Amino acid sequence: MALPSLSPILGPALRRRQVCLALLGVGVAQVVLTAAGLPSWPCPLKSATGIPCPGCGMSRAVGALCKGHVREAMHLHALAPLVLVGILLLVLGAVLPASARTKFATIVQEVEAKTRLVPLLLALLLVYYLWRLMYRPDEVARIVAG
Repeated sequence: MALPSLSPILGPALRRRQVCLALLGVGVAQVVLTAAGLPSWPCPLKSATGIPCPGCGMSRAVGALCKGHVREAMHLHALAPLVLVGILLLVLGAVLPASARTKFATIVQEVEAKTRLVPLLLALLLVYYLWRLMYRPDEVARIVAG
């Protein structure tokens, strides 16, 4: 079964400093609020259906990674390091001068297109989500409960 071909999304986003800054602002605010134990943006899927989404626990996991608590982060969500890579890419997109940002975004877009990175990461997230639900339902319930 072939993975669907999705258009690159990160490369084009990295070309626009405002997009990088907006995504960073929302993401950093979510992680900081969650890590501080303050009210933050709740999971829309869990709020609407009561079912945890594939990303449930991610904000707390990234917060734990930022504090150096790797074991806790991996317990909360094993894909949190990928979010940190995404944050690093967005930081570069926000701070690089226009010409360097364009070259950087072009490289990222080419990698996305050649590797089918977006569908692969989505498939990885889905497999991890299903694994957690099937083999660790009690752990998922504790993570989602906070």
